[in-house]
Amino acid sequence: MADNVGDSSNSKKQKEQLEEYPRKQEEALTKYRESLAQRTRRGITTLYTQDTDYDRRLKRKVLGFLPIILLRNIFKIVLGIFGVLLVVFIFIGGSVFVFQCSTKGTCAYAGTQVNKVLEKTGTQEAAKGTFGRIWDIVWTGGSSELFNTQTDIRESDVKKYIEIQSPPDKVYFESKPITVATSFIAYNLSEDTPISVLCTLDGYGSDSRISYNYQNPIPGVLGEKKYSVVCTFEDGLKVKSDNTDFFDNHRGIMSLVYSSNAKSDWCLYVLSRSALDDYNMRNKDPLEEIKRRDPQCISGNNAGATIPEFESAEQLVFGVLDDQPFTQDKDYFWQVKLKEVFDYKGNLNKLDGLYVYVPDPAVLVTEDSSCQFERNSDIEGYNYKLKKDSLDFVNQDCSPFALKKTGISVDECIQSFKEDVSFGCPLRIQGISNIRILPEKVIVKAYANYSYELRESFNVVIKKIPVTPTGG
Repeated sequence: MADNVGDSSNSKKQKEQLEEYPRKQEEALTKYRESLAQRTRRGITTLYTQDTDYDRRLKRKVLGFLPIILLRNIFKIVLGIFGVLLVVFIFIGGSVFVFQCSTKGTCAYAGTQVNKVLEKTGTQEAAKGTFGRIWDIVWTGGSSELFNTQTDIRESDVKKYIEIQSPPDKVYFESKPITVATSFIAYNLSEDTPISVLCTLDGYGSDSRISYNYQNPIPGVLGEKKYSVVCTFEDGLKVKSDNTDFFDNHRGIMSLVYSSNAKSDWCLYVLSRSALDDYNMRNKDPLEEIKRRDPQCISGNNAGATIPEFESAEQLVFGVLDDQPFTQDKDYFWQVKLKEVFDYKGNLNKLDGLYVYVPDPAVLVTEDSSCQFERNSDIEGYNYKLKKDSLDFVNQDCSPFALKKTGISVDECIQSFKEDVSFGCPLRIQGISNIRILPEKVIVKAYANYSYELRESFNVVIKKIPVTPTGG
């Protein structure tokens, strides 16, 4: 009987324990979750406030992975910024390229130049060599040289240009004539040179009177000679009525345009294909001896040298992509640039003509769509001339009056159409005898006649005429 009572009591206790087990399990799980949430809220602080073995192990693991996590997050941020900048760059670059390509040159010519690079160096080398110049390519739109093709420029001892001095700043009483005077120096003008002067002053009406005093044309003379130029704003200016300082500042520009020209030679060496292949097989430079004998003509990278006949405001500079000597059965990238080599405080005003002489066995491939030259019959001694459409492109009117409603500034117009203008055409070698084993030198010539504009700014201060008080 007692045993049965004991068994009944044990069964009852086991039943109670079984019934409480899920509740206790739920309570333990709840406490665990609360502890885990507390750890999470405290974050890394928990690693330094708990002393259990588990926490110390956890601390070591988290601290070990922390630098990797931080670097990964930083990398993601940098990669995201780079991606955004790349998209912006592609969008802006593409927009600029389309604009420049349509307004500043021929896209076909740009493509031809790129093809010349790929033909010479191969796609990988071309990409590697031109990646750093991508923005230059985009910005120029293909109208100027896409790659560093300029030859060395030899110096000339002969100067042939005009330099203008800065007019001094002066103070004038209001409504009185404003006289701006300066001087310019002419160097070695071999013939009479026509000049024209234009003076402008902020706030001075276009219908107001301006008088000029200068010699025109400038007589040809060897050496240097100084001349004066004066422009007078006859009607003067008044101080604004709301100006309490009793004086105004006005900025003016004196512009002097004169006729000039430029002449340059370029040394070109040609060699038969069989002879060139023989030099290449022997890993020998075919121009090695010529460099020692004629360093004025060719040196350095075998591109040849530009030799100007005299120093002028704009120099004619030749550009080639390939090393010399040139040989048959291949078209070579070739161009001539009208470049301001020195700072003359001015810019190209108008290009009247550009002519080149290319002797046999070299010819310009004028039938190529990218060629900007055609056969010439205008000037004796030159067998090619620049096409009219290329001349018209350079000779855009950049005067303030012409640009008044375009939204383009004078400086932007000059930068787009007048600075470092380049013209190109494929050049081909034909009719070389295979028995020729030494390079043959031919001289390519270029001649340009143009007008150049010099500009100097000046400041005038207009002062109120003092009023003498009258007695009452």
